[in-house]
Amino acid sequence: MKTGKLLQQALGSQIFLDTGNGYGSTNNKIRRFTNSTITGTVLTYADSAANGMTITASVACIVAVTYIEGNATGRFGISKNNNELTTAVQSIAGDSRYGNQQVYSGDFATVSATIVCAAGDVIRAHTDGAAQAASAQNNFRAIVIALL
Repeated sequence: MKTGKLLQQALGSQIFLDTGNGYGSTNNKIRRFTNSTITGTVLTYADSAANGMTITASVACIVAVTYIEGNATGRFGISKNNNELTTAVQSIAGDSRYGNQQVYSGDFATVSATIVCAAGDVIRAHTDGAAQAASAQNNFRAIVIALL
């Protein structure tokens, strides 16, 4: 584990996304979000109309991720370094899937994971592509909890 100033900067790194905004047009199981709040530089966030959202680790770290989805029926979860971006989360390779939850209309559900990342690893909000509400309560948070 690293110590000192780098650790202090890393532990303040986080990304908070809210208000689900559909899916990528090409990567049609990857969620998009309207709003983002980014602190620090250990994690970077990108969103594209074609590819959906990505969070990329710039250094080796441990990331705590929480994903809340709701107000419609469907499955959602978290993936890391997955290339099955048009495949429903419940059907992707198990070694890249970090959680898989069913949500029902009118309810909310949560998936959480603690993920060990190498520099360049990519974390995504991965779903089954079912229509979901554009609610501020649909959100995705990634927080660096340690450097490796």
